[in-house]
Amino acid sequence: MITLTDTELAIGLHSFEYSTAEAWMFEAFYVDALRLFEKLGTKPTYISVTAPGFTGKYVKYSDRFIKRLEATKYRGISVIGLVANPPNSDAPSFDRFVSVSFQYDAAGEMIFCATANSGLGGLRTLSEGGEIDRWAQRYIWSFGYAFEAPVVTQPDFYVLGLDNGQLTKREQAALSRWYNSDPSTKRSKLRNVYRINFLNEVQLAQNVAPGVTLLEYIQSDEHFLIRYLGRLMMWELPAHLIASVAQKLSASGILIE
Repeated sequence: MITLTDTELAIGLHSFEYSTAEAWMFEAFYVDALRLFEKLGTKPTYISVTAPGFTGKYVKYSDRFIKRLEATKYRGISVIGLVANPPNSDAPSFDRFVSVSFQYDAAGEMIFCATANSGLGGLRTLSEGGEIDRWAQRYIWSFGYAFEAPVVTQPDFYVLGLDNGQLTKREQAALSRWYNSDPSTKRSKLRNVYRINFLNEVQLAQNVAPGVTLLEYIQSDEHFLIRYLGRLMMWELPAHLIASVAQKLSASGILIE
């Protein structure tokens, strides 16, 4: 039996590298999502699809619905979302064990978002199980991040750039700066600093001090863990250092929030 905690892991991966959404992207997402649910010892209970003939709302996961989805050959889809909930749940967004979504919007941004309740093991479970690696290398991503936050804050809203209705004025201002930033700025700067950061070459080349790039700064600190996943570098740092590192990088002007 899975015991829910009051925190969950959230992963966000963003891409501005595709000019159109292709069917294979959504089919691969669906297959990998099922693998993730199995890895975490659970099954999807609700699914949502935004496409012609679908409402975009969460409905019970069923063979009948999946047959309708497969009949599309994954064409014309802009969003797929799946969640796993306790038995008899009627609130898929609020008492979930796991949620995953994949979308391509009209502005040309592709977003992968996943949340997993910390009762399932949190960041370490997904990292050691290879799930983060799989998602990071499946597509061409521009950047990404992973963090843990209270369930009540709906961390997936943060990834998707939405207001959860609980934001402070400072958080609202940060969200507004992020929302209004153009793709070029999002590709070259960091949204913020997180436990895990997926960084591209342009971000790593930014100066954080005179003559010191972000890459050189990261490589100089023994507390940081780094490895490469496809075209991105995964930078992991201890939770207790996030605030001080964010303060330093904010002073250098490379953070958006």
